[in-house]
Amino acid sequence: MRVPTIEEVSIRSGLSVRSMYRYFTDIQELSDEVVRLVQDEARAISTLPDPAGISLAERVEAIARLRVSLYEVVKGTFLANAARLIVSGESQPAGAAIRAQMLRQFSNQFAQELLPLNETERRCAIESGQALCTMEFVDILMRWRSMTADEAVETIKYGLTKILTAV
Repeated sequence: MRVPTIEEVSIRSGLSVRSMYRYFTDIQELSDEVVRLVQDEARAISTLPDPAGISLAERVEAIARLRVSLYEVVKGTFLANAARLIVSGESQPAGAAIRAQMLRQFSNQFAQELLPLNETERRCAIESGQALCTMEFVDILMRWRSMTADEAVETIKYGLTKILTAV
């Protein structure tokens, strides 16, 4: 995937190149602002129910639906940033923050299933569960495997349930 130029963005947006440069000094600044706006939108839908008193199935459903919903919100910027990282080789601190938040969500939602595990089992369960919840995995399911959102949710639910009930 190729990173578009500011000229290509201006054509696609219907704004003149001059207008684009009035608001953004370069494609990097434009990209950063788009990412910020999408992250704000993603944060607004990133809440999970309190895990106390709800079943494992309900918690698995909630986290699977959240991850697919987030993918649908961030898909465009996810793909653009993936392309930018390939071209530039730079790392994204925002990506690390998102992964850290995902770890906290996963660990909080499934604390009662993770608590009785030894350190190795817990690490394996968390790593496996996180892998199923990454934007990269949801992208594979929806873009490359052509699954609907509901099919992707069911696939993630199946994997998480197997991981969390197998240990």
